[in-house]
Amino acid sequence: MDASLVGGTSGKNFAGFMEFGNNDVTGEPALMHYPGSCAVKSQELSSYPGCYRCDLTENVFMARTQDILAVGGWSKELKIKEHKDIFLRLKAARKKVVYCKNFRIENRRSKKGSYDEKAYKKKRLGREKQMVQKFLNHWNVVELIEIDNRDYLYMGLKIFSLLLMWVLLFKQFM
Repeated sequence: MDASLVGGTSGKNFAGFMEFGNNDVTGEPALMHYPGSCAVKSQELSSYPGCYRCDLTENVFMARTQDILAVGGWSKELKIKEHKDIFLRLKAARKKVVYCKNFRIENRRSKKGSYDEKAYKKKRLGREKQMVQKFLNHWNVVELIEIDNRDYLYMGLKIFSLLLMWVLLFKQFM
């Protein structure tokens, strides 16, 4: 496979496409992420059943080291949103990212009491706002908009039904 990165899932279908645009309401620049859209929007790779071209996957992947280093490697500044950051840089460099739905990793938590989960969550939440703002500033957007796959499918079905109605109306006048 000629991909720079092949990813899978650990349970949540995070793999999807990203695009820059504007918030429909405010008009402000935004980054849209469509989680779960790979298998919906992208064609299955013929040589690899269950695998799709994508923009990003979960942090469950294998990557070519030279391709990760070629886009600058992992951000030294970002501790949160570093994942989307590197995938955006791979996309900008036209590197091939593939999501394989059968590539699964199980995340087994360590035994209770082996680390202070409450302290970890507090520390993560404490710096999340700062990290998100750094990410947004770096990519020159005001917000990150997650568009659920069900919304994406709904929009597609809505457009399809409108086209179908138009075709049926058009046929009545022919």
